[in-house]
Amino acid sequence: MSMIAEPEVFRFLAGRPLNEKEAWSRLLMYMGHWSAYGYGFFAVFDRATGDYLGETGLAQFRRGIGSAFDDLDEAGWVFTRRAHGRGIAYEAASAVHVWYEQRWPKPTYCLVPAENPPSFRLADKLGYRKREDIQVMDDVTLMERDHS
Repeated sequence: MSMIAEPEVFRFLAGRPLNEKEAWSRLLMYMGHWSAYGYGFFAVFDRATGDYLGETGLAQFRRGIGSAFDDLDEAGWVFTRRAHGRGIAYEAASAVHVWYEQRWPKPTYCLVPAENPPSFRLADKLGYRKREDIQVMDDVTLMERDHS
């Protein structure tokens, strides 16, 4: 089963698994972001098996959440069940943040769904700190990371 069909994975992003058209649009959006900005999301694979494990990166999603964040890039991550609890998300997201900050040294933010404790722990471990609870599709916590 592909990641986009794992209900427990995509419930925090789309509220449900993506259909083929939505998954294709997501892929094209990611490709376009790399072309327009020179950065975006990275695919993460298992070194031993070559299996796809998820994605992490930073992007300019332009969610319109306020002038303090409109020019900042948003970090994100989503991983298959096989990757959960193995430290893979932190390893990958941490490497992406190092790569990004060497090129674009500025603060970033992430949006974490209220009912996703593992994502809160990852954001905290990556250095994100809570700014406020907001409504963007669902209730989320806006977290910010200063470039250090």
